[in-house]
Amino acid sequence: MRRKYWRASALAGLFGLIISAGVGVDLAAAHPGDEKKTDAEHAKQDLAGTSITQIEKETKANATKIKEATGETPGRLTDDQTIPNARLAAVAAQDAGQGGKWSTVYNTSVVPIFQAVLPNGKVLMWDSAGENPPTQTSDHSFTRAMV
Repeated sequence: MRRKYWRASALAGLFGLIISAGVGVDLAAAHPGDEKKTDAEHAKQDLAGTSITQIEKETKANATKIKEATGETPGRLTDDQTIPNARLAAVAAQDAGQGGKWSTVYNTSVVPIFQAVLPNGKVLMWDSAGENPPTQTSDHSFTRAMV
């Protein structure tokens, strides 16, 4: 049995090698068709191999340079920019009925895989007994639901 798997693996590897040689290595390149930069140049530009600590350090330094040059903090709204639906977002943040809120975990008779907020603010949740229910049931032809 092991010989059969070994043979299949070897053939799959050989097939992959033949295909990659036949199709061309450039298709697997970082940016196929970009003749101006090599994969190594793209990797350097994408900061491949650079630690996240170093990236954060460089980002902070760049943000400081931009703020010194322009007076604006990168990523912040300027005075002439607006947030779409800002008034509605503020109302939703204040009203749990509009924006929702986190609460304690509730024990339920269903595994709430699907949920929908009803117009009255209550939550309809349902699951399906399906093929592998979390509880042992003999009948798998129904969906469990609760509000």
